[in-house]
Amino acid sequence: MDKSTEPLIDVGLELTTGCNFRCVHCWQGEKAHPKTLKLNEIKIIVKRLAELGVASLRITGGEPMIHPNFWEIMDEATHGGLSIVLRTNGTLIDEVVAQRLHDYPIIFTELSVDGFTPQDHDGFRRKEGSLQKTFSALDLLIKNGVKTRVKTVLNKRNIGSMLDLGKLLTRDYTGIEM
Repeated sequence: MDKSTEPLIDVGLELTTGCNFRCVHCWQGEKAHPKTLKLNEIKIIVKRLAELGVASLRITGGEPMIHPNFWEIMDEATHGGLSIVLRTNGTLIDEVVAQRLHDYPIIFTELSVDGFTPQDHDGFRRKEGSLQKTFSALDLLIKNGVKTRVKTVLNKRNIGSMLDLGKLLTRDYTGIEM
């Protein structure tokens, strides 16, 4: 099949370059003036993706959950027949949010965990307490039946503890994908 005629199956949509972190590896949080797509722009994009037969939408950012119209965007994607992959740092997920996410056609939520210890993770994410908040989100998502994956950016600081992190996740979080 000619590449130009192959259907799109999965599309990533960066809602905003804004983020509540300033991660070492990322350029998004460093922007003094983050860019955010307007809701009407996103509606047009989602409608067009649905018309093209796209199966899944990867909702990303920066941190997508800080978008002022995050829930409306989730509704729009759902009504367009798109399944959702949500990439987030997880720190904005509480019990209410986890319950609400359960009601969407989420293939999986992907949380960033970049260290086995708060020193490693929080240092990499430049946000004190972020590892604890991410693990809390992981607990809440699993408890509420939201399929969840963990992703990690390997770096000099965390590479020695990845085996320990993997053991912790497989021991304490039944059914998690890594």
